[in-house]
Amino acid sequence: MVYWITGKKNSGKTTLAEKIKQTLENHGQPSCVLDGDEIRDELGDTGYTLDGRMANINRVVGIARILHRQGIVPIIALVSPYKKLRDVGFESFPSMRLIYCEGGELWEGSYYEIPRYPFWIHDWSFPYDKIALKLGLP
Repeated sequence: MVYWITGKKNSGKTTLAEKIKQTLENHGQPSCVLDGDEIRDELGDTGYTLDGRMANINRVVGIARILHRQGIVPIIALVSPYKKLRDVGFESFPSMRLIYCEGGELWEGSYYEIPRYPFWIHDWSFPYDKIALKLGLP
């Protein structure tokens, strides 16, 4: 399984990713959070144009493929504001679970396409102790 968490800036993507990681590991499933900001910091900033975002997503998906082949669940946390960008994940992982974090804010002059049919729409009233149930874990 692969989880892709999307949402606007400051919507809580990384916080939710860490909670999902903790939940999976409590159920014996190794996992790894791939945070967009951390990837940019470690591997170099590709910019925030459409081409720059696509380059960043391509390398994140590449890392996710390596992890997935090793039996590690990738949990991707990226703004990924356009469906076109998120579709790159579905091309590699057709059963990927897309999670949309509500809230957050936009950069001036930016746009965000809200996913039409995410696996989960996360709002911050959802209790963290119910994440296992949401993910279908025992």
